[in-house]
This record gives sequence, C-alpha cells and structure tokens, in this order.
Amino acid sequence: MFPSPWPPGLLLLLLGASVSAAPALHVERLDNGLEVVVVERHDVPLVTVELAVRAGAQVEGPEDNGLSHLCEHLLALPDSSRELPWPPGVRYKAFTSVEVVDLHFTATPELLEGGLTVLRERLRSPGLSPEDVKRESAAVLKEMELVASRPDDALFRAKLGRLWWKHSSYKDQLGTRRAVSEATPERLQRLLGRYFVPNNSLLVISGDVGTGDALALVRRVFSGWKRQPEPFEAFPPVVHPPLPGREVVFVRRPVDKVSGGFDWHGPSAMGAGAELAPAARLLGALTSAGSSPFQRAVVGSGACVSARFGWYPQRNVGPLELSFEAAPERVDDCVRAVLAELGRWKTQGFSEEALGEGVRQLAIEQAYTRERPSSFARDISLGWSVADVPTYLSSLEDARRVRPEEMARLLDTYVLGQPHVFSVMVPEAEAWRRLDEAHFTRLLDEAVTR
Repeated sequence: MFPSPWPPGLLLLLLGASVSAAPALHVERLDNGLEVVVVERHDVPLVTVELAVRAGAQVEGPEDNGLSHLCEHLLALPDSSRELPWPPGVRYKAFTSVEVVDLHFTATPELLEGGLTVLRERLRSPGLSPEDVKRESAAVLKEMELVASRPDDALFRAKLGRLWWKHSSYKDQLGTRRAVSEATPERLQRLLGRYFVPNNSLLVISGDVGTGDALALVRRVFSGWKRQPEPFEAFPPVVHPPLPGREVVFVRRPVDKVSGGFDWHGPSAMGAGAELAPAARLLGALTSAGSSPFQRAVVGSGACVSARFGWYPQRNVGPLELSFEAAPERVDDCVRAVLAELGRWKTQGFSEEALGEGVRQLAIEQAYTRERPSSFARDISLGWSVADVPTYLSSLEDARRVRPEEMARLLDTYVLGQPHVFSVMVPEAEAWRRLDEAHFTRLLDEAVTR
C-alpha cells in the first residue's frame, strides 16, 4: 500500500472546479486504512459514491487474468441473489481496468446510508457460491465474445503481446477465456481477500451532502471492515522489461480505413519516471487541439483522417501512444506525416507559448470533468488508483510548471529513437493487398535512413 501524505481532516478548496462555486473537498484516512474523500456540491440533490480498489489486470498472472473482472460482476450480482437489495432509486454500476476495480452508485441524499450499507455487505459477502460463479463467468465470457467480434480487438491483442512481451497478462484488463471459465470460489476469494481490503481502497462521496455527516456515516458503516496486510508489499508489482527494439504488428480485417499507431513504454504515474508524468500529460493536450501544428500537419493536410498522441497514466509503466486513421490510398502519406512531426519535435521542440496552449486545454478538460459531481468522483478515484489524491489534485499546477527542456527530456527518454511497437490494421479488399507487413517495414526503414 502507498501511504497518503494528507493529514487527517485537511480541508481544501478547489478553485475553478465549478462555474458557480468552488466545492469543498475533504480527505481523510480512517483507522482501518480506508481513504475517504468527500466533495460537497449542493447544486443538484444527488450523491455519487465511488469505491475504488487497486486491483485489475496489474495483479493477475496468466492463470488469473480476468478474475478481477469476474469479481466485479460478483460484487454487482442482481438483487434477486441478495438478502439486502439496493434501495429503490439507487443506480449501481461497476467497471474494471488495468489498475482499478471501481464500484459506484448514485442516489438521492436520503438513500446514501442504505446504499453504503449495501456496498459494505457486498464486500463482506460477494456471492461466491458455485452457482453464482458459474452464472457470472458466463456473463463475462459473453462480454469477451462481444469485444473479440470487433475488428480492432485483433490489432489490440497482437500489439498487447508485443508491447508487454514478458508480462502481458498484467496489462490485459479483459482477461482470458481460460482463466474465467476455470475460475473457482477459492481462487476468487484469494484475490478478494488479498486486494479488496480497506487499506487498498478509496471511497469518494460527491454531491449534496455535508462533510461532517458523510464522514460520521462512513465511520459507522465501514469501521468493521478490517485492515489486512499491505498487498503490494507482500506481492510487489511485476517489472516490465524494456522493449528489445522496433516491433511491427500487422493485421488484415474487413474494414474500410487503415488504423494503427506507434506505442512506447512511457513514465509511470508513481515511481520510475514520475517526474516526467506532467510533461507526458501535457504533450497529449497540446497536440490534441485542432489548431495545433501537429493536427494541421497530419490531419489538416489531408494525410490522415485522424491522429492523436496520448499518455495513459498507470502506476507501473504508463504507455505512450501516437495513433492514426487514414484512407488506404493515403496511408503512406499519413505515416510519413506522423514521422515528420516526430522529427520536428526533435529539431524544434516546444515553445513556452505552445506549452501554455496545452495547459489551457487541460484546464478546459478539468473544468468540464469537475462540473458534474459524478464525473468529479470518477476522476478522483481514477487519479488515486494510478497515483494518489494529492498528485491528482495538483496535476494542472504540475503541468503549468513544465518547461521546454522537460518536454525534450521526455521525448529523448521515451520516444525519439527509442524501442517501440508499430501496429497497423488494413482492409482485406484485394485492391489493398500491396499493403502488407513488408510494405510498412520498408516505409519505416525509409524514415530511419533519411
């Protein structure tokens, strides 16, 4: 577990989080290790609760890959399977990603205590009978079939195996059919008992609620949830070794456009390379605006249909991705335009003015996210899952402090001339048979020799 630097009872005012008023935000850690965030927003008579657990693919070896997703389903079993159902009017959902399992509900304030009580009971008794496991395993397998039917899934899975070549299961949030179909109550209980514990969790309450009342309610409802051994001390995260060099992933599917991209190992949100995380976040923002030089060069020119650069914050090596879509007849122009922009980043870098525009883009995104209590709660829980609450709250100010030399260091360390995976999916149509793996390998080699 990663201790929070927040002292108990610290009250913060997040200026600019709402057009009408700055919401009061309170962060506190309970005696059992549960971290609690309360955000007061009285403009709408609703409350959103998010319970985030640091689990997901990051804790799953090949034999367990998909069990966090299955646990999420079991925690969300229909009310007909429960002695204590959700109060009428409570809307409950859940999701699993690479580094978090998130359980959340929205309700009117008078239903908050009932909703928290149900959430506590579902954590205590997640529904691990053989019948429940069999039924929810079938539901997860159907989700897998649906995802596998999409053309882009083949490209994603091929790329996943190359990008995380030694430990790909720890980045595969969906999991494998074999692990899910062979799941047993005992294996699921082992994962739940190890990671779904208060000292590995965050509870966010955001909306029409008083801070004091909410904290008193949380203490009363969750005080019996017992602290357990710190899971990431007993079971440290795997170490993802660097890519050995350039890898090319080629897939042909029944599609109309060509899609693909470049992927690199980027900085972690915490730990190795975290000092460059603000620069990575800023690079995605300053290249996303339609008026940016990057967008004008690769999309405005007509070379690509779309293109974007992004960093995916994760505690354990956050990937950097430059993705594109192109018409088949223009894909060579698109790839060359993208590579030319990478070259321009190396020779020209980014000016203070460009960085300022990126910060403005981040500020706009933050304002939209924090305007709604539900999306603010979600953003806090995701920020905590990959780093911690203080890092999430300071992200905009951290971006403002990024200087051009830090952008250059980010690019030199992780992107320019560094090992990467180039992936591409092309149409099956006979007219585009010339677009094969050898074609794209030559295209990339030409750029290197220039």
